[in-house]
Amino acid sequence: MIEGVQFTIRTSIQKMGNSKGVILSGKMLSELNLVEGSEVEVSLSDTGILISPVLPKPVPSKKDANIDISAWDSQFKAAIKACESAG
Repeated sequence: MIEGVQFTIRTSIQKMGNSKGVILSGKMLSELNLVEGSEVEVSLSDTGILISPVLPKPVPSKKDANIDISAWDSQFKAAIKACESAG
């Protein structure tokens, strides 16, 4: 068994419309929390093909999305005044 591999399935290339593909077992998809429509990245290397789940981008929390900028105006004005005084 390859180091880091949990389990292996044997499958074959199958016709899918005008393309070819492989069917992944329900167990394998379940282990990776993948469902129909999940995005994956397929990489080709010297040792074979690697199919990896694309992790979803974290959704910013409401707290992060609603930053209070009310104090920025006074901070900018103070910074400009400091620069004018120094120059």
